[in-house]
Amino acid sequence: MHTRLEERCREIFVKAVCAKGRAASEQVHLVRPPRDVVDVLGCRVTGLRFGSRLRGDFVRISGEYELQIWVAYDGDSELLRQRVDFHEDVALRDIGEGVLDDEPEVVAEAVRGPTVLECTVTKDGRLEVTVSVEFRVDVVGRTRLRVRVCDAPDDGIDADDVLFDDTLE
Repeated sequence: MHTRLEERCREIFVKAVCAKGRAASEQVHLVRPPRDVVDVLGCRVTGLRFGSRLRGDFVRISGEYELQIWVAYDGDSELLRQRVDFHEDVALRDIGEGVLDDEPEVVAEAVRGPTVLECTVTKDGRLEVTVSVEFRVDVVGRTRLRVRVCDAPDDGIDADDVLFDDTLE
């Protein structure tokens, strides 16, 4: 037997954020220059590209970016460029009862970085570049909600007489 409240509820299916996650990381990359470096004059990261894939209770973000390191040699300078790969696992926390889709959509964005925290010359002559980046992910899928059904307000407007703008989608 249904209670009065259950009779006034309806189950609907909606697309909603069903899980979220956020992760910040630091990655260290080693670059071997063609000659002995006297000094690092500057360093930056450009060309971030990444994709994301749901893997159980976390999202794996895999991608690449380019390190641009301006170095000084004895009497000369050069801009070194090196593409590097990275991956980051972002743990998820569930929101609500879960996703009904077999393959929900993953929406990932870099909310900070990538930025160079430090770039130094190691004792063996390599360049050590520390990069920081932070990602936020949302898992979006079909989920089920129960909503309360209310009586239409008695405002004197007949729902059949309401005009809708056909330009809205």
